Amino acid sequence: MSFKLMVVAALAGGAGWTYATQDVWTRASFLQAAAVLLVTQMVVYGIYDVFLYPKWFSPLRHLPTAPGSHWLMGHGLKILADKPGAPMREW
Repeated sequence: MSFKLMVVAALAGGAGWTYATQDVWTRASFLQAAAVLLVTQMVVYGIYDVFLYPKWFSPLRHLPTAPGSHWLMGHGLKILADKPGAPMREW
């Protein structure tokens, strides 16, 4: 999801939220609602992108991989710790 689309959705949601909950529109209440929605969208999208999509929704999730990968770093730590090319020959 692009950042521009997230900003547009947050602005539209902020306008709707401010309209539904406030009798008097102020710039501060609108910007506060838009900022809260934007941060919420970014956190939820980050959780989806890092944790949910690779494990449950990716079409590549069933491909075999080398054993011993880290949930965030993958095999990067092992590759950096060993001699160049050694982990690849082992796999």
